[in-house]
Amino acid sequence: MKVKFVVFIGILGIILLCPNSEAISKYISQELYAEYLPKIACYFKQQHCSPEDAYFKSQFPDIVGNECSKCDAKTKIKAREEMPIIQKYYPAKFRILLDKYVIPKVFDCLLYDGPCDKKMTLFKEKLPFMLKKKKCPDCSDAVRFKIRKRINYLKRRHAEKWREIEKKYLH
Repeated sequence: MKVKFVVFIGILGIILLCPNSEAISKYISQELYAEYLPKIACYFKQQHCSPEDAYFKSQFPDIVGNECSKCDAKTKIKAREEMPIIQKYYPAKFRILLDKYVIPKVFDCLLYDGPCDKKMTLFKEKLPFMLKKKKCPDCSDAVRFKIRKRINYLKRRHAEKWREIEKKYLH
């Protein structure tokens, strides 16, 4: 009985001492880890948000989907600082946030003729050319790269929906 209790306490200690985040801890400083863990918990509704983080969370679709095109100056600065850190050190969480806030709007725009922002309108316009001819007329290298990156992400992470998109735009 004592052995079971000791094992239980040992396992409990390990669980309590291990962080519940998937941050790449050997690459992140303790200061960044301590600063971003509450933010990540806020974004995933695991803990109460500060007013600033709650506002940032509400702007997430614009921050990620449109590079903060509708954000105020303060939020743009915060987004430029925080998003690369979240993307680099919390990649799985970042993908979940993308899938939750951005990807549904992408499918709504591309498949169901829902509202499209400026970037999605361009993507939607160039998509048939990229699919049929692997070319992007009047696109800069940077735009072509971003379109290709978005296509690859959708193919890899949302294969079923991507097939629907291909069917719609290839015919």
